[in-house]
Amino acid sequence: MSGAGLAVRDLTVRRGGSTIVRDVSLQARPAAVTVLLGANGAGKTTLLEAISGVIPAAGGEVLLDDAPLGPLGRRERARRGLAHVEQGRTAFATLTVEENLRAAAADRDAVEAGFALFPELRPRRDTPAGLLSGGEQQMLVLARALAMRPKALLVDELSLGLAPAVVQRLMTVLGELARQGVALLVVEQYAGLILEVGAHAYVMARGRIVYDGPCEPLRESTDILRGAYLAADVAGGAR
Repeated sequence: MSGAGLAVRDLTVRRGGSTIVRDVSLQARPAAVTVLLGANGAGKTTLLEAISGVIPAAGGEVLLDDAPLGPLGRRERARRGLAHVEQGRTAFATLTVEENLRAAAADRDAVEAGFALFPELRPRRDTPAGLLSGGEQQMLVLARALAMRPKALLVDELSLGLAPAVVQRLMTVLGELARQGVALLVVEQYAGLILEVGAHAYVMARGRIVYDGPCEPLRESTDILRGAYLAADVAGGAR
């Protein structure tokens, strides 16, 4: 997989008459995990929804492999190669595991690739998704997104409500997807874990990017990460 990945330029998003995201620019490169951190209410989920076309942006642009997505809606953006795993488990509860994968799969091989990614799901392939555990449902949602063979993947709070062991398993898979060439932009509450697999990080506060740099300084200094969450002047990285 090749290409320029996902680029966001000066994106502004409004909701209910309020500006939630202000002039945000970022890039998620192919074959890498890009991390998006920030406190609750910073605008992270709104930003991902505007990127994928769930909600409209008030200004700025989104590009995938240098091609502007412009006014395209969510379905057309998905066809162009942009997948979005939203916050909360969004599997089709009445469909079986295999039917969930088939609903999104580009081809039969993509269904089997989903099972290869999460062998834990193979024994459950004929089980309705609503009967899966929380961890299994999240594996299914991620496998379903990958069955679309995306160029870029947005992931919003994959670990929400899951046991630490399951979270670690999911983080390992995100790293594997990056090695396969996918451009990942990941919002995650477990900052320490996602920074271990991430290459580049952005931190949002009050709708703006307040840190733009490598993950390493954030991993090594809790002061820098804490300052970023408080919207301190951390743009220069570690001191």
